[in-house]
Amino acid sequence: MTEEQHILRDGMAVLADEPEQDMRMMIVKLCDEDARNIAALDIKVTAIGRLLADHKPKRAIRQFIDTNQLIDRIGFSKMSIWRFEAAGTFPKHVRMGGKNVWDVEEIEAWIENHWKDRS
Repeated sequence: MTEEQHILRDGMAVLADEPEQDMRMMIVKLCDEDARNIAALDIKVTAIGRLLADHKPKRAIRQFIDTNQLIDRIGFSKMSIWRFEAAGTFPKHVRMGGKNVWDVEEIEAWIENHWKDRS
């Protein structure tokens, strides 16, 4: 006999030894416990769903591009970029490792807005 068959046989023996009224009470008790477990599980699932819905993932690591990469990406000359930046119509650069670099997200947003204005 497998372990599962032993457990089933032993469980049946316990049920067979119980008077009929006790068996009914045991069944009702088991059903009540299952109902409480289901209700508790439903509450936990609902809470987890709310947590996941409210969760905001951490911002990804910021990426930067240097002057040459910027020129390749937007197609403007270095002088035009400096003019746009001086006029306040372009994202400001930062110095990093002795180079001027720009935040990729800011550049992407500028490109999107720049071309939207042209339409």
